[in-house]
Amino acid sequence: MAVFPRKTRYWLDGLMVIALIAVGYAVGLRHLNQVAPDHNVFSDSHRQFAPAVMLACGRGFVDVASVRPPALTRFLAESQAQRAQRFDCAELPPDLRTRPISQWQGANPYLPYVTGWMWRWRGIDWDVMLPLLALLHGVVGGLAYLLFRYGMGRPPALLMAAYVLASDHFLAALESFPHYVKTPFVMAVFVLLLMLALRRRPWWLLLLLATVLGLVVGVGDGFSLDLDLAIPPAVVTLLAFARTRIGDATLWGARVVAVMLFFVGVLSGTWPMAQWANPSSNPAPMLISGADNAFIQQLRLKNSLYEVSYMQGDAARNVRIRDYAARVMGLPLDAPSAAPDDHPQPAEIHASDALFLEMLNRTPADFIARGLASAQRIADEGAIKRNGWLAITLAWLLLALYSSRLALFAGLFYLYFAAVPGLLFRSDHSFHLKVLPLFALGFLLWLAVRPLAAGLLRTGWFDWRARQRRFLVAVSNNFFDVLERLSWRPLAVAGLTLTLLVSAPLWLARGVQDARMRAYIEEIVALPVQTLSMRVKQQNDVSVLLELKNFPPRARADTPQVGYLTLTFSRARCGLDRTPIGLRYEGLDEPLATPSRRMRVMLPESGNLTLYLPVYAQEQLPRFQGLEIDRGGHACLIYVGQTAPQALREQAPLLLSLALPWNWRETPLYLTFPKWGERYRLSDWFTHQQTHVDAGLGAAGL
Repeated sequence: MAVFPRKTRYWLDGLMVIALIAVGYAVGLRHLNQVAPDHNVFSDSHRQFAPAVMLACGRGFVDVASVRPPALTRFLAESQAQRAQRFDCAELPPDLRTRPISQWQGANPYLPYVTGWMWRWRGIDWDVMLPLLALLHGVVGGLAYLLFRYGMGRPPALLMAAYVLASDHFLAALESFPHYVKTPFVMAVFVLLLMLALRRRPWWLLLLLATVLGLVVGVGDGFSLDLDLAIPPAVVTLLAFARTRIGDATLWGARVVAVMLFFVGVLSGTWPMAQWANPSSNPAPMLISGADNAFIQQLRLKNSLYEVSYMQGDAARNVRIRDYAARVMGLPLDAPSAAPDDHPQPAEIHASDALFLEMLNRTPADFIARGLASAQRIADEGAIKRNGWLAITLAWLLLALYSSRLALFAGLFYLYFAAVPGLLFRSDHSFHLKVLPLFALGFLLWLAVRPLAAGLLRTGWFDWRARQRRFLVAVSNNFFDVLERLSWRPLAVAGLTLTLLVSAPLWLARGVQDARMRAYIEEIVALPVQTLSMRVKQQNDVSVLLELKNFPPRARADTPQVGYLTLTFSRARCGLDRTPIGLRYEGLDEPLATPSRRMRVMLPESGNLTLYLPVYAQEQLPRFQGLEIDRGGHACLIYVGQTAPQALREQAPLLLSLALPWNWRETPLYLTFPKWGERYRLSDWFTHQQTHVDAGLGAAGL
């Protein structure tokens, strides 16, 4: 018995796919009709569909200027309560001002373009898109079945695909149209990669599959830039794992031609996007957000003595980018627009790229650690929960006993696709990967059940007692047929190779990062510090709010200002092992819009603890009120100062949050994984969360 049987009835699989598409469409449409009245299926992206309205009304594929007609504003409103369900083209004035499509629209042009033609055909109504979204759900089910068929027989593959269609994970993701629309393309990429890697193909079929794979990636890239991430594994699969039925002398030639045809397919799929290209469409701001502590905590990683960013949300990220543009790069800035993500300034685009490269240069090991942590979290958050990682590991071990080539492909396939969400670990970037633990589970069950099924088929389903002996012989023969194909040698080769490919870059990057961060922190510690004067602004029985004079510098309309707060604590002064403190800003209506920070500082038994905390000021951010500290911990605070502003401009491009005990040089300076059985903590020196703080002292929250 072959692990991957060559003979199959493709017509029967085709019927299964068609049936699953129909069932998935019905299930998806029923779910959407239930949730659409009370849920935002366009994921707060309604304002980005102005080009779709313009296209539907025959005005071209362009965005509307910031001053929009009232009727269009109501139709594109983010709030469900304020949004109009339908729109009439007669409400567009003839002299309406337009502009090129925005950054979001330029990154996903096919989505508003297809929406515009749908509205042109059936009328401008949000509910018009629900059948299309339901159809995508059905296609996902059909492609999931084809994916599962490469690891199991038809019955378990059908059950697994049906589970995908009905599972809460995918139905919840279905409620976000802009994110779910990429799922059929990602699933198609998975299927095509397996088709290329698992079996030897005729040369013409290899070239055809490579071209189709390129078209899928190219067209999918027009709906979501996430499909760009499929290009590296596609090239590696074509060059290293694809096989064809020709001589070895010409095998590499066929592989190179396949790669060329793949890129021809990608360019063909993305060619229509060229006319809508927006130079501001880049993923750097999203990648910068991925270092926020909220995502580090979700990945269950442990901070060292530093934090790249404790602030969460687009507003805080944009302030950091604008600060980098003005303070480090010296670029001129205009006042930020109301929606800076839509039409960022050229200086903001250059600064976001430069800031991301600065983070990558100083913390390369953290990016790798986030990827590995993401791979583990995705395995543990699927349908089988914490058993997912066990199922994936066992499936890989059995596959490695069969073929080192297939085991290397499977290991790299999973680690790459499951690690990519670590760049920005959110459910809308990883929900489609929950099929991979299901694939591993189905593969294991099928290997266990198939010999039993083969025995039943060979001996008959009836007259069990009369044929019991023949049945046991048939089952044992099928098991031995599998076992004779297994060997420890491919397991050793695949295990050693995969271990080196994963651990060597991590340990090398950790060595580089530790040296760079140690030198950088030494430079920060050596910077001149100015003492800050302060006064008690508010106090109660629990805490004290200290107002810091002229800190941070007053914000200007165009350029954010930053101050690097320096706090020194001594346990000997107060006898406490920890104390709560907070950076207080004026409260806002949205929790993620305020950078107010509360944290509990852990004080070392001996020596002092020094904190370095960046504090930003900009007109679009709430005003900084001061330092809030527990009454008992107030006695622990022995120094308050700031790093000299001129030194920040010249010698501190990346403003880290630092917690430096007296012996900080002995601590590894990179993200680490929690030890087995250890209670998870984000940091040994301070725990914190970004919170919404109403105006007033709010000390009870400390």
